[in-house]
Amino acid sequence: MPRLLRDLHRNSEALPLLERAAAYLHSAPAPPKLAIVLRNLAELIAARGETARAEDLFHQSLLICDQSLPLDHPQIGIILEAYARFLSQTRRKKESAGVNRRANAILNTAPRQSGAAYTVDASSFARQ
Repeated sequence: MPRLLRDLHRNSEALPLLERAAAYLHSAPAPPKLAIVLRNLAELIAARGETARAEDLFHQSLLICDQSLPLDHPQIGIILEAYARFLSQTRRKKESAGVNRRANAILNTAPRQSGAAYTVDASSFARQ
């Protein structure tokens, strides 16, 4: 749901859902899912112009992946792609190019799973 809301440019509705999902997943044993939520939250926060907070969320997301997934896992590549876009949008083209190379190296060797593997349905957090 938050991704759909974001795609519909309803970020103000998606943001609290992702924040609740992140808070819940911080207390649950689901690090890879937390990394996905943090990446989505980082993208929303970046769209609001909060670049420092967004960058911190990207770093947290990647740290979780580095600690819980193989280094060539496609989820890491997808998060790196999003981080590279963020770096490019914040006029850090050289850093973006390096991150993008790492993302491509992962994604070109690892088969991508269905999109569901890289999303978390946070709509249930609307009722909490």
